[in-house]
Amino acid sequence: MTKSYTFFADPGHGWLRVPVIELEEIKHKITCFSYLKGKYTYLEEDLDAGTFLDYKFGNISNYQELRDKGILKQSVTDNQSPIRGYESYHVRTPEEIKLMDKVINTLLQRNFNSNTKRTIRDASYESCKYWAKCYGIDV
Repeated sequence: MTKSYTFFADPGHGWLRVPVIELEEIKHKITCFSYLKGKYTYLEEDLDAGTFLDYKFGNISNYQELRDKGILKQSVTDNQSPIRGYESYHVRTPEEIKLMDKVINTLLQRNFNSNTKRTIRDASYESCKYWAKCYGIDV
């Protein structure tokens, strides 16, 4: 099965959702106009999404081929996207990644409902630091 990526758009802009881990080789090429939420980066459409897609699939001039193959999916809203309120992109340090992975994976093993688990998966670094302290998770 081919991995797919979702492109989210509101009336003013668009972002490609990509797992942070997939940006390791190009993380320093991504601008602060993209966003982070949990383990995902939302790459802005003007530069960063193209940087990733070119890295991943080669220099493609028309993304319709990726859509036809089911690799690119689209989600459009007439309202302002909540993505605009996410944390601005920055390169996460190995310490941040380690803490987030440990806390998120530990909490997902607990008996929380699906909404709580969604919140855990989407957590920011600051939330993970707080939860590590509250739940006594050693990192």
